[in-house]
Order: sequence, then C-alpha cells, then structure tokens
Amino acid sequence: MRRIVLVAICAAGFLSLSAGDAGAQTDIEIGKTTIRLQSPVEVFPQKKNDGADSGKVFKLRMYHTHFLRAGFTVPVSNYEPTPVMPAVFGDSYELELGVTEWIRPLSRYAVGFSVHYAHREYCTPGEFAQQNLGRVYPESAYIRSQAFLTDNIGLGIYNRIFLSVRPEIFVDLGVYGDWAWLKQFRVRYSYNDSRVRDRYRDGTVFLPFQAGVYAAIGYQCFSIYCRYRLTNMFYHPKLPFEPERMSVGIVIEL
Repeated sequence: MRRIVLVAICAAGFLSLSAGDAGAQTDIEIGKTTIRLQSPVEVFPQKKNDGADSGKVFKLRMYHTHFLRAGFTVPVSNYEPTPVMPAVFGDSYELELGVTEWIRPLSRYAVGFSVHYAHREYCTPGEFAQQNLGRVYPESAYIRSQAFLTDNIGLGIYNRIFLSVRPEIFVDLGVYGDWAWLKQFRVRYSYNDSRVRDRYRDGTVFLPFQAGVYAAIGYQCFSIYCRYRLTNMFYHPKLPFEPERMSVGIVIEL
C-alpha cells in the first residue's frame, strides 16, 4: 500500500510540473483514500460515517401476549340509590385468562386488543342470604352463604404507556366488556346435621352484559390492576341490590 501511495505521489509531482498550471487538479481514489493531483499534492482519507446525522427510526411492531389475572372484590363508597350487597371479601374473586394482540407504533406507546375468559364469584354472608334467597329451603335449614357466579367471554381495548423502555415500566388504561354465558347461584346451608351445597340458575335476575374501565401499572411481565364495573349486575325489580363494583389484583403476562 505504501509503495502504491509513493508511486502515486511521484506521478502527481511529475504531472504538476509538466502541466505548468498550478490551478489544475485531478482526484485519484485508491481504496478508501483519495489523492488530489495538484500543487501541492493533498491526501484526503475517506470520512467514517459515525451515524451522528442519521437518526434512529422506530419500526412498527405487532406481537401478542398471554395473560392471567387474579383479583378480589374491594369495598368502595356507595354513591348510588341501589343498596350495596354485603360481601365476604376473601371469597369474592375473579379469575381471567386471555390473549392480547399489541400494536406498537412508538417506542413508548402501544394499543392492545384482548379476548378473554373470566370467572367471577361474589359471595354474601348467611345473614343476608337468609332474607334474600331465590329458592325456598326447609325452615330448619341454616343458610351459611350465598354466592353469585358468572362465566364470561369478553373483549378489551387497552392503551399502554411506557414510562421506561429498558426495563419496561408501563401504565395501562382501557375498557372492557363481558358477556355472561353462564349465570348461577350457589347456596351453602346446614340441614339435619349435614352440610349441603346447592346450585341453581335464574337468568331473570342477572343482566348478561357487563362493562367497565381498567387501569394497571406494571414492571416487565407483572402488573397490579384495578377494575371498576360501570354497568349493573342484577335486574333490580327482581333483586334490588348491587354488588361492589371494584376489584384489584395481579396480572402475569407472557
């Protein structure tokens, strides 16, 4: 390489002397080096592209995640005219399994569309159940508890805002809707020194469609969520009570 450069420089000097014109110039490229033939001879190495003037462009991403949600009913202030149905909070819960398709047009924002199956259970104490039963039991029966169970198919739309990309820390805000395809009551009672569990259905009491709002804060694949139901669960002329509307829990997303 040195020999080639030396020969090129000698040739440049010879051409510059024979041309007799100091203003004439010719560029010769050898590999990554440019030799300018003029008087005096100048050598310009090729500039490296350090990427300083080329900004990074985030490419649209589409991906899906599977999730499992588990939460419990929590009490909130009652602001509606319908009386709130008392709850056994440790036994009032929800389990949800589903998949979310995410569209991420920006590095710090994504929108998701989910499909899920949900099982929700709302348990009331025996004192309340004794006075608000949908079925007749023996007079000597001691009602221990009554639960309202629904199995649902639902959809959700969520906005995910990334507070940090690495590691991923995010906030989810969205809405959901459920359709209850199975609605039933479960009554536990004691009768003649035996414990009995009875299940029955009464579709005239439950309202099948439920909808509400959803919020969560998460780190990587774990989140803590809060859900608030906006619609009524029961047909009030049949059952003039309304269960607690809020639930909180955790999400595992893979």
